[in-house]
Amino acid sequence: MDQLKIPLHIDGKTVQSTVWKYTGPSVDQGDAAAEWVSKFLEVEGCRLVRLPAFHKRQIEDPFKIKGEPNTVSYADGHPYLIISEATLDWVNEVIKDKPHGDFDVRRFRPNLLVKDVGARDEQTWKEIKIGDNTFYATKSCTRCKVTTVLPDEGKFGNNQPLEDLTKLNKGICGQHLLAQSESYGRVVAVGQPLSVVKLS
Repeated sequence: MDQLKIPLHIDGKTVQSTVWKYTGPSVDQGDAAAEWVSKFLEVEGCRLVRLPAFHKRQIEDPFKIKGEPNTVSYADGHPYLIISEATLDWVNEVIKDKPHGDFDVRRFRPNLLVKDVGARDEQTWKEIKIGDNTFYATKSCTRCKVTTVLPDEGKFGNNQPLEDLTKLNKGICGQHLLAQSESYGRVVAVGQPLSVVKLS
């Protein structure tokens, strides 16, 4: 397939998009983009949309950080998700029902994967720094059925790892984060050190 290239900013028709309980305005990116996405996914009728600059979607009230913009785009509910390699190792150690092999990181879809910390340590963090960037923990990530999708096949496997995660750790695997507004526009790079500023 040819690559899809679209400008970083394109004006178009405003449509309504829904992510879980949220519904709000999006800017349609045109028919050529829609055709490419539909062909790539082999699903008719797809549209590619962008969150408009004039609209600021907010994370839910109970998880907002005082003094921060608390914005998120099309993620489930929080801008970032961090998981440690040790947590993934723990998941593969304690869950024995793995007919498709070990659960790799794609099952959990983090933005940030870190090492050299203990298993499930991320659940105890309240504020961290990665390089010069500050992040606040908003809530632990309670997993959903998407963790049972086989990444290479795009279809559901059995009920693992979700079934045993629910029994062993209340379904939690990973920590949601919000970037401090002063960190906006900065880069998080592979190899940057992580330091824990506050524990919950």
